[in-house]
Amino acid sequence: MKFGSGWSWLKIVPLTIAIMSGVLSIVRESYGMFAAHPVDPKSIFWACARIAFILAAAVAWWQEHQTVTGLRLQMENAGRDALARKRPGDEYKELQVRKWLECYTPEGRNFLRWLLHHGAAFASEFGRSGVDDGASGTAANEGLKTGLVLYSPRGTGTCYRINENYTDALAIALHPDAGTPQNPG
Repeated sequence: MKFGSGWSWLKIVPLTIAIMSGVLSIVRESYGMFAAHPVDPKSIFWACARIAFILAAAVAWWQEHQTVTGLRLQMENAGRDALARKRPGDEYKELQVRKWLECYTPEGRNFLRWLLHHGAAFASEFGRSGVDDGASGTAANEGLKTGLVLYSPRGTGTCYRINENYTDALAIALHPDAGTPQNPG
């Protein structure tokens, strides 16, 4: 039975009647017929009514809980599906980054991969990328021209990092079989 939102407590009444006229009526009559000591039929009736009410409340709560749990799961799945879908702007960024990467040497791509995973680095740290300094510097300068790499002066040096607007697109372009950042595969 579905009574709509806010009326779910009304489920208890029909469930109580169903339990009273079903299993508990058999228990009540059997107890009256086979009891060693005679018992007042009214007290047995009201005891069964209380038991039926408690069972009906438990069943109604369980049904409501199942409904809420199911709806919560549907909402989580819908949210996950929405995150996994690409937006047109994301596809444009991926195409743009792929176009820019065509201009890079394999060493330059390795440097960008390192910078993407490293987060940010000073020019003096480029040697840690595993790419020679000349190729690292060229890749960083090429990235500055396109907007793929950003820099900011910090202290006595310049800190380079991947532009936040292109990190997901660059990750997909550099690691095509890894899946999307929102939906790793």
